[in-house]
Amino acid sequence: STEQEQPASWFISHWMGEPVRDFIRCVENHSKIRGLSDTTAYWSYACAHRQHELSMDLGQDLLKSACARAIGIARGVVLMLDESGPVTPFDRIWCCFEAAITILNLGVSRSASSSLFDIATTAGGEPQLL
Repeated sequence: STEQEQPASWFISHWMGEPVRDFIRCVENHSKIRGLSDTTAYWSYACAHRQHELSMDLGQDLLKSACARAIGIARGVVLMLDESGPVTPFDRIWCCFEAAITILNLGVSRSASSSLFDIATTAGGEPQLL
């Protein structure tokens, strides 16, 4: 915990139904492979936002939503895929929206050179970065 603001270096796009164990393993593996420090901040909508107050965040312009703003600040996005299929994030409109913001470089204050898009999953219980 910290009292200081922690801008996210990486935004995590996931379908919010994967086992927490797999989620944590994938984040740890991503951090290790990318050579990130222990203080690197990741942003997950499921953890950063009050799910029962979503209407307060969503207005007429989705590019001004909290997740779009977080993607615009972050160095990149980590998309988490489920291990056994059916690749659930691509069935979730928000995951597709988050991928589109990143790939099309629509995030607020994002420069084209900073748009990284990593894909993480587990295979046989072991985290993988694709």
